[in-house]
Amino acid sequence: MSEILIFAGTTEGREIAKFLSDRRVPCDVCVATEYGEQVMEHLPFVTLHQGRLDCGGMEELYQNCGTKLVIDATHPYASVVTKTILDSVTRTDISYLRLLRKAEEDFCYEQMSYYQDVSACVMALSQCEGNILLTTGSKDLSQFTKLEEVKKRIYARILPGMESLELAYGAGLSGKQILALQGPFSKDMNLAMLRQYHIAHLVTKDSGKEGGVDEKILAAKELGIRVHCIRRPKEGAQCTYSLEEVKEYLEHWYLAREGERMELTKEQEGIKRISLIGIGCGNPSLLTLEAKQCIEEADVVIGARRMLDSMRPYLRGSMRVAYIAKDIVKALMEEKGKIAILFSGDSGFYSGCFLASQGIQEAMEEGKIPPCKVEILPGISSLSYFSAKLGIPYQDALILSLHGTEPEVWRRKLEEGIASWKMGEESFHKIFFLTSSGEDVTNIQVALRELGMEEDAKVHVGYQLSYPEEEITCHPLKEDWIPHSTGLYVGMIVGRMKASCRDKGVLVPSLEDHQLLRDKVPMTKEEIRMISVSRLGVKKGDVVYDIGSGTGSISVQLGLLSSSLTIYAMEGKKEAVSLTKENVKKFGLTNVHVVEGMAPEAFADLPVADAAFIGGSRGKLGEILSALRSQNPHMRIVVNAVSLETMGKMQELLKTLPHKDLSISQVAVTGIRSLGEHQLLDANNPVWIYAFTLAG
Repeated sequence: MSEILIFAGTTEGREIAKFLSDRRVPCDVCVATEYGEQVMEHLPFVTLHQGRLDCGGMEELYQNCGTKLVIDATHPYASVVTKTILDSVTRTDISYLRLLRKAEEDFCYEQMSYYQDVSACVMALSQCEGNILLTTGSKDLSQFTKLEEVKKRIYARILPGMESLELAYGAGLSGKQILALQGPFSKDMNLAMLRQYHIAHLVTKDSGKEGGVDEKILAAKELGIRVHCIRRPKEGAQCTYSLEEVKEYLEHWYLAREGERMELTKEQEGIKRISLIGIGCGNPSLLTLEAKQCIEEADVVIGARRMLDSMRPYLRGSMRVAYIAKDIVKALMEEKGKIAILFSGDSGFYSGCFLASQGIQEAMEEGKIPPCKVEILPGISSLSYFSAKLGIPYQDALILSLHGTEPEVWRRKLEEGIASWKMGEESFHKIFFLTSSGEDVTNIQVALRELGMEEDAKVHVGYQLSYPEEEITCHPLKEDWIPHSTGLYVGMIVGRMKASCRDKGVLVPSLEDHQLLRDKVPMTKEEIRMISVSRLGVKKGDVVYDIGSGTGSISVQLGLLSSSLTIYAMEGKKEAVSLTKENVKKFGLTNVHVVEGMAPEAFADLPVADAAFIGGSRGKLGEILSALRSQNPHMRIVVNAVSLETMGKMQELLKTLPHKDLSISQVAVTGIRSLGEHQLLDANNPVWIYAFTLAG
């Protein structure tokens, strides 16, 4: 429940949101367009809503957000929106503020004309000659283009959003008449545009200094160009406030609200500090002095039972068992004072610390727990402890976790790590691994022998590190090793790879069609798949959408490229969804997530993508590309087209969609199949591959 809701879309609206965020005050912000969402900075404590709302939609939003104060920071000319907002709060107890930038006083410029509305301005322009630069936005363009003698002379400067572009084309303007640019514009930039397009008449609204009116008029005055200014509509609100006045109001308003909350909770102390602490391998003597002091000062210590028991000598407050992020947040909602949360090893080494930290931050933003100081204290990891005991540095070791990981996953990571090694006659390599049990030590030994590590490589095994029963042993890789007891194991293997393996390690895995389950679902064929994936140009750590996944062949190919990639396979047909899941499971890919749903609606709850492959669009190609662009205006896109309709649609979209690095290829693949004693040509359907990068 944020209590404050801002209708933004202006510089002032964004500034108020940042003002509240800087003070850790939760708020909701509404913007009408996808472009408004793009230019809105991502801020903590701010929840963004995009889309146009009618009166009923606004009332529903107030109820869902627990709104107590509405700030109308919409554009001075958005009179219809302001009236709707006023109507929506009339039947509620919600307070209303109209933030309105100051209007400019009439300029002392002899070639300046003022009009009460757009239609009056259009009539005046019809009586003039020469090119016209419109800087009044996109919503009124259709009024300016009603008269052909005016339309043909217009150059319209609009925002580079899809909605603005659609309005411009809908008003009958051609591409050369549309200047899609993001401000602010300096006097020199205005001068350059006025000269470039031989402008005789500049049309503006009285948008104030924030709207760049001063810079427009100064440029026009220098060139002796007539300025046509459309006055503001009369405000329906009884009283308006400046930006500084709204900030001052918010300071007093929120302090008063905080006072009310303090009265309601005056018997509760609240949370003073949260410390997320890495406690090392388990022996209390390995705690840092800072961690020890935090635990001693804590009113409540939260952690797994084993960790709480090991830290018992330093506990002064109460204990609470919780180690999963959601359970930790639940515990914090019920506790107060200084809180210490324990994590094994080092906070940054295969630890649940950062998941818990993220959960705590989200709980603060949602108002579930009060804002407070959160700190993370490091500990001694099992890697650094074991390395010190062995006397072997670990900065060049391959680090692998088998803990709770499926064999297909850790084996693939092991193969990728080995493939990245530079081979040499004297090259020794190190692999450090965490385990779930002693059996994992044997499993990795077997895997390394199969992958070609010399059998005289040394296997160092650490058991119950830092505890009294600690044991560190060493044996050759060729010897099978059996754990003697249950407990915590780690290992480090040091040795060379066989000479026969030095040239191995395929960087792009070869995925053949026959390896995939298909049934009757369409599939991107092998050669097309390899070209398409290559054109995507993915990098380590990228998030990739596979839209219209079919059998999931593209997703599987991407998933095999690198475990660092995160792939979302989207498909609307249940049969295809099931088949994609089967193929993902067959290859043991944990970095591929299957989403049942149609694009672009399926994007709603997904992370922002770095690249997207579109194999099927169900007639929504324009909507999908628009939604992808609103997510990431610099996304890499590959589209496969197998029908004339899709090719035609792509050619049409590329005329208005800002893009760069365009590559269009038509690929026709013919294989060979055997029929008795004959080798017959087996041709696949030709495919057009469109590859490009969005350009802002």
